[in-house]
Amino acid sequence: MIYRILRFILRIAIHIFYKKVAISRPSVSISDGPLIIMSNHPNTLMDPLLLAIIFKQKVGFLANASIFVHAVINRVFDYFHVIPVYRQQDVKAGQEIDNQDSFRACYDYLEQNNTLVIFPEGTSVHELKLRKIKTGGVRIGFGAEARRAFGLGVKILPVGIYYNHPTQFRSKVHINIGEPISLQNYRSEYQQNEIATVQQLTNELRIKMETLTIHTENAEQEALFYKIKKLYKPQLKEELDAKNDHEDFVINQEIAHAIRFFHLHVPTQYQELKQKVEALDELSTQVKSKSNFDKSYVGLWIMTVLKSLYLILASPLFVMGLAGNYLPFQLPSWLARKISQEREYHASITMVLGMITFPLYYTLLTWILRHYLTLHWEQATLCFIAFPLFGIYALHYYKFAKRMRHYMSVLLSSSKKEQLRNLKLLKTSVTHQLDNAKQMYLDRLNHHD
Repeated sequence: MIYRILRFILRIAIHIFYKKVAISRPSVSISDGPLIIMSNHPNTLMDPLLLAIIFKQKVGFLANASIFVHAVINRVFDYFHVIPVYRQQDVKAGQEIDNQDSFRACYDYLEQNNTLVIFPEGTSVHELKLRKIKTGGVRIGFGAEARRAFGLGVKILPVGIYYNHPTQFRSKVHINIGEPISLQNYRSEYQQNEIATVQQLTNELRIKMETLTIHTENAEQEALFYKIKKLYKPQLKEELDAKNDHEDFVINQEIAHAIRFFHLHVPTQYQELKQKVEALDELSTQVKSKSNFDKSYVGLWIMTVLKSLYLILASPLFVMGLAGNYLPFQLPSWLARKISQEREYHASITMVLGMITFPLYYTLLTWILRHYLTLHWEQATLCFIAFPLFGIYALHYYKFAKRMRHYMSVLLSSSKKEQLRNLKLLKTSVTHQLDNAKQMYLDRLNHHD
C-alpha cells in the first residue's frame, strides 16, 4: 500500500518536473517475473525513480553499498528491496570484496517472480556514451537459473534512457524498452562454459542497449551532436514528417550515428564540417538571437511589435505566477547544489525537495489568503489549484521574454545587424554541407544494405 501511494505521488512529481516522458515499449508483455531490467545510467537517482513508475509491477534495485549509511535508511531500503553491492571503494583497505550475500538476496528476490533493476555500467555520468558494462547483472540472472536447474524462467530486459536536458525543469526524457532476453535459451552454452557465456550475453546486451539510446564516442562528438541537433534537427523533422516521440528519438540517434560514421570513414570532411558548425554556433552565441534568420529586417520589427504587445497584456498573469511560485521553485535547486556538488544528483534532489516545498508553500499561501481575505473553502481550493497552473505559465512567459530581449538586442545594434546577415550566410552554407553529408551517409547505408 505504501509503495503504491508513494509511486502515485512520484508519478505526479515526475510528470510535473519533465514536460514529457516518452516511452517506447515492445509488443510482447513485460509484466511477468522473474525479470531483470538492465538500463544505462546517465542521471543517478532520477533513473531508478523513472523506472519505478513506468512498470506496473513492484521493482527492486541493486545499488552501491555506499548509500547504506544509517540503520534507519537501511530499513527503508530494505522495505523497497534495495540490495547493496560492494565495490572496492566500499570496503576497508586490504579487505576483500564479498558480494555473495547480495547475490543470494537477488536470487531469493527473483525466485519470488519479482523484478530487479540493475545499472550494469556501475556508475552514473552525464554523457552520451554507454560505458563498459559489467557482467554482474548477467551473472545474477544465470546464478538464479542455475539454482533452479534452469526452471525459473528469468528474462533480461534491456532499456535505454535519454534526457534532452538531464537537469533542466520541463525538459523531455525518452525511455526505450527493448525485447526481453530469455536466459533459458542459453542453458546448454552456460552449462558447457559459464564464463564465456556470461561474457557473450553481456556483449550482446551492450549492443542491444546501444540501439536503445544515443551513443557518441567521446566528448568532442557529444558537443558536435548537440550543435548539429540544434541547427539541423528541425529541418530533418520537417523532411521526414516526424510526428511522434519515437520518430523524434530516431532522428537524434541517426545524427549521432552519422557523426560517428564521418569521424571513422571521412575524417577530413568530418573536421571541415565540425569547424563550420562550431563557427556557426559561436556566431549564434555572439548574436544571441533566437530569431528566424530567413525573415527580413522589416519582418523582425513587425514580429517584435506583436510580441511586445503580448508581453504587456500578459504581464499580470506572469506576476501572479511569479509571486506564487518563485520561492518554492528556487529553493529546491539552491538546496540541491548545497547538498551535492555532483550535477548528476541535482535533478533528482531538486524534484524530491520540490515534492515537499511546493505543496507546503501552496498550503501556506492558501491559508494566508483565506484568513485575511475571508475566502470560502471552495474559493481557497480553487486558489490552491491555480497556483501551479500560474507557475507553469510564468515559466513559459519568462522564456518568451528572454527570447524577446535577444530580438531587441539585434534590432537596436547596427553591429549585430551585420552579424545577423553573416549568420544567415553561414547558416545557409552549413545547412548545404549538412544536406550533402546526410546524402552521403544515406548512400553508404543503402550500399551496405
